[in-house]
Amino acid sequence: MAIDQALLQQLNILYVEDDERIRESFTAIFNKSVTIASDGEDGLEKYKTLKDENKFNIVISDINMPNMNGIEMLKEIREFDQDIPFIFTTAHADSSYLYRSNKLRCYTLSYKTNRYKGYDGSNTRYMF
Repeated sequence: MAIDQALLQQLNILYVEDDERIRESFTAIFNKSVTIASDGEDGLEKYKTLKDENKFNIVISDINMPNMNGIEMLKEIREFDQDIPFIFTTAHADSSYLYRSNKLRCYTLSYKTNRYKGYDGSNTRYMF
């Protein structure tokens, strides 16, 4: 399936991820439509600073990160923006993430697979 580059260019994405290799891969796909943050604290700051200018269409974030995790960042964002769609990605299968993210109106939790250690192409997604 081909990626529709024109559609991707119409999106303004805030991507929050502490792993530099994953950030670089994501940026290569989505190109100029991505604002990158390296942890939840950085993501929250960029969201607050750029939300009116960029009017983000979506936030995609890791959960486990230094300084502020993705769940805490989403909790802070929900205090002033109830509508921004939010997707979490994580390498850690912890059912408490499902509960906490659903409670904050994040309806997609995507589990990362490890491309660098025998990645088999599969990826599990839970949608609510």
